[in-house]
Amino acid sequence: MTVNTVIRQDELPELVAALAALDQIGVDALIIQDLGVYQLARKYFPGLELHASTQLAVHNRAGAETLFRMGFSRVVLARELTFEEVRDITATAGIETEVFIHGALCYSYSGLCLFSAQTLGRSGNRGKCAYSCRDSYDVHGAPLTLRDGSAVRRDPRQGFPFSMKDLALPDHIPALRAAGVSCFKIEGRKKSPLYVATTTDYYRKLIDGRLRDEQRPELEADMQSVFSRPWTRLFVQSHKDKEVADRDTVGHRGTLVGKVEGISGRPARLRFRTRRALERHDGLQIDLPVLGKPFGFAIDRMWTATPGRQGKRNDVFQAPAGALVEVQLPAEHPDIPLGAPVYCSSSQAVKQNYRHTRPKPGLYRTRTPFAADVLVTEDQITGSGRILAANGDPTGIEARETLSGSFGAARDSDGMRRAAHD
Repeated sequence: MTVNTVIRQDELPELVAALAALDQIGVDALIIQDLGVYQLARKYFPGLELHASTQLAVHNRAGAETLFRMGFSRVVLARELTFEEVRDITATAGIETEVFIHGALCYSYSGLCLFSAQTLGRSGNRGKCAYSCRDSYDVHGAPLTLRDGSAVRRDPRQGFPFSMKDLALPDHIPALRAAGVSCFKIEGRKKSPLYVATTTDYYRKLIDGRLRDEQRPELEADMQSVFSRPWTRLFVQSHKDKEVADRDTVGHRGTLVGKVEGISGRPARLRFRTRRALERHDGLQIDLPVLGKPFGFAIDRMWTATPGRQGKRNDVFQAPAGALVEVQLPAEHPDIPLGAPVYCSSSQAVKQNYRHTRPKPGLYRTRTPFAADVLVTEDQITGSGRILAANGDPTGIEARETLSGSFGAARDSDGMRRAAHD
């Protein structure tokens, strides 16, 4: 369970209540960043296993060894490490290591970013990142040369110099396992259940050796149709890797299914040969750099060519991979050049293949054991309460309150006594 945000002083009572609830339901571990959270968990909930968040930016052996001595059982290593650095820490630090293998990347080191906080007052270190790095920016004055040696274009719509590609390390899974990494981590902030399903299915099959080489492209395309930016290995091979940012477009792109071969007819039809089976209501996106973002629409009508009958088109619900298709464009569509990439950004088939049911929170609601004592005298009432663990043992969380006053004898003392025992 992640509790890896920084906590303000006035939030500590709410934090303690949350820790008590997590201890009660028996979570596997807490992933934490704030050392104040660490101190409270160690003191009052010693049964909770502690994992160090990637936002502690542990990037060397000394850092991992320190966490081990503090009582952490696992560390989520910084994403920016090379494979050799991961292997060295895993082999020598004496603590379990967890490594990110897929998902969105922060432009700053280990997510310790102040960009959103400074520009919009929403701190990424408080779980409120506004993704300022995904906005477009202009460059004024002298041309800007980036660290990798490339120059940033100077035009009215500059581009996205801070927008990172998505991490994807499927080819490095065997080496990371051989290095002794204990756990693989998939980033999924604000992602849909469908994203979780397709991504975990792909990596689970890959890890278990149940994914044949010929199956990989299909499952990767399924993942990309749900949500995908271009993929990068980041620095797993070298800190000098240059292909880590996508400066031309931003946001979900999809899986590539073809290139524009023509537009004709009224209403206009877009023609391309699809690499992937498509059906009505699938989403398409076309890369149009001049707009600064892809142009997207859902397939409302679709036609395929009839073999051997030139010019004959069939109005179809589904089109197989390899078919020359025409799809009806929306009335208000931009200019679309020949050769523009066409992506499938939403697949009805994928949604059917990865059906899921949403859990009902009420089914999993738990009650926290609580012991209370009330002492009534002629001039005061004293109440005390203690939160208990699931097995009845005390947790160390107690409260006590005394009220002064004049209290007469109960009218029905026997009834009061029975009620107290019930």
